[in-house]
Amino acid sequence: MNSKEEAIVVIPARRDSTRLPKKLSLAESGKPLLAHTVEQCLQASLPSRVVVAVDCEELAAIAETAGAQAVFTQPT
Repeated sequence: MNSKEEAIVVIPARRDSTRLPKKLSLAESGKPLLAHTVEQCLQASLPSRVVVAVDCEELAAIAETAGAQAVFTQPT
């Protein structure tokens, strides 16, 4: 049995936000906010993978380009 610690980071990401529409895909600093978030999580020492729970193709593409696995959530 392998006793190595494993952690998975899960980032919830919705396209619609109430105060700033599409804020996760805004690229004011050259890359989308979601990409910055994924990259910071990937640089942490413990997570073995980063998963982004998304509700649209646009955010899935951003997450995957940044190195995360995108998982689609069901609409509420």
